[in-house]
Amino acid sequence: MNVSGVHTRVRPSLVPEHNDASISARIASWASEIRAADLPDEVRSAAVTAIVDTVGVMIAGADTRPAGFAHRVAMETCAPGDCQLVTGGALAGAGAAMVNATSAHALDFDDNCDAGVVHASAAVLPAALASVQAVNGDGDALIGALAAGLEAQFALSEVLGPDIYHRGWWTSALLGRAGAAVASVVAGGGDAGCMTCALGLALADAGGGKVSFGTDAKPLLLGRAAKIGVESAWLAMAGAGGPASVVEKKAGLADLIGVDGLSHGRAGGPEDCGWRILCPGIDIKRFPVCLSSHAAIDALEFIIEQHDICPDEIAQIEVDAPPLIWSNLIHPDPANSREAQFSMPFALAATVCFGRITLDTLERFDDPCIKQIMQRTVPLSTTEWNTPERKAKAAEGARIRLRTADGRSFCAACDKARGGRNMPLSKSEIDDKFLACVAPVTGKSLATELLNTLWGVETVSSVRSLLPSGHRHEKSTRKAPDS
Repeated sequence: MNVSGVHTRVRPSLVPEHNDASISARIASWASEIRAADLPDEVRSAAVTAIVDTVGVMIAGADTRPAGFAHRVAMETCAPGDCQLVTGGALAGAGAAMVNATSAHALDFDDNCDAGVVHASAAVLPAALASVQAVNGDGDALIGALAAGLEAQFALSEVLGPDIYHRGWWTSALLGRAGAAVASVVAGGGDAGCMTCALGLALADAGGGKVSFGTDAKPLLLGRAAKIGVESAWLAMAGAGGPASVVEKKAGLADLIGVDGLSHGRAGGPEDCGWRILCPGIDIKRFPVCLSSHAAIDALEFIIEQHDICPDEIAQIEVDAPPLIWSNLIHPDPANSREAQFSMPFALAATVCFGRITLDTLERFDDPCIKQIMQRTVPLSTTEWNTPERKAKAAEGARIRLRTADGRSFCAACDKARGGRNMPLSKSEIDDKFLACVAPVTGKSLATELLNTLWGVETVSSVRSLLPSGHRHEKSTRKAPDS
């Protein structure tokens, strides 16, 4: 393999303490064999959808404050190369992955997965894209690398379990580097031994806390996770070794983050555990705010549409949601647009006042109508959510009770927001989201052309020019969320 001028070679004989029974080695044994040509049609389709959605939010996030920081630092500290930056220019893989992953997550509009409560594609796709571009690979290579990285990330998430997220670990940064490393090894043609080393290198320094929510640190941490994943893969393909038992060994990942019992059986691949990219599946966001508010938004939309409620009629919005929701939505009175993304009162008030939360809506966090409705929002968390059955079925569910000034009361509940496996967005909805993200940046014509290219990405002979380069629409006025 030749990565941006650096000759690398896989040397499995240098893998230390190799143990085929280790969790990372088990994941590597099947993830290293994933190729686009072997994917079931439904899995391939899900991967392509993830590419379309993630590239769209990546381009939208390119002009944000965190992406600007990532771009500036990457240009000063990372090597030049052939991997495109969505912010303009090109660098070697690790730098490109960092900038693009930060951009993909900057607006919190990127996809999610219930396996481990992770943002699914924002770290993995930029790593896959950079690594495929580094070897001048095609669209099929990108699909295969992404599918492998996502499956590995989800498998590791299931092995560790969801409790770490509830304790404050931000799993997207913690585990995104694993998916990024796997995707990069697949793109570079590395074998299972090499991938085991890459996972060891990536996870030996894993970290990330939910304290970052509502600040620049959140997207930057995801960008750094993608960078570490690419670096770990390329180090392993150069011959560097890493701990094969990085997850389960004493002082390994599980020990350090406080996992009491590992689900070893969930380290299996699609043949044993099914395709996780399909079940639990990838959730495509309808709105650029934390997913924890989406079920409540869906329930409130239903009430408003069914009963034609106007903002000035609302006396109170009572929202009952699991404790997890309130641990994520930590800004009851947001002072800026980034805090607004993690505010349940803002999400509900914006829905009432404007009908739909868009990227532009985030800038209206101090609108008088929104402020008024926010003050009428009452947060609750009843014992309904504490049973194992409800935790499994409605981890981010919500129940809304809306009371009007004339004494009427309306209720609606939603266990799972639209956009997931059971209620997927239509292709036209995904197209509309993409164009809303990209057209203000590139203009509608180029945005539509790119959209069509991405839906047919498997036919692209080289992905080195997949992203738009230097096309900033003269009327683009999108303002980045502040911290």
